Amino acid sequence: MTGSKNDGAGMDVDDVLAEVIKKHRQGNIDGARSDYRRVLQVAPENPDALHYLGLACFQTGELEAALGYIRDGLRQATDRH
Repeated sequence: MTGSKNDGAGMDVDDVLAEVIKKHRQGNIDGARSDYRRVLQVAPENPDALHYLGLACFQTGELEAALGYIRDGLRQATDRH
């Protein structure tokens, strides 16, 4: 992941994101998609959350949204390096 970030309310973004990715891999795509959005409310530039939300959107046929999220995730990842 991209390094822990605490949202100030005790939420460790990387820990939450790891749980959401696990949910996604277990096939709960709708739940994961909702949780990726929740992570992005706290950390809107998180490249991992953007990327995985894009994958979840792709899996549910939301191709335009998927492309946008994946593109944003790549942009954020390259901006950090």
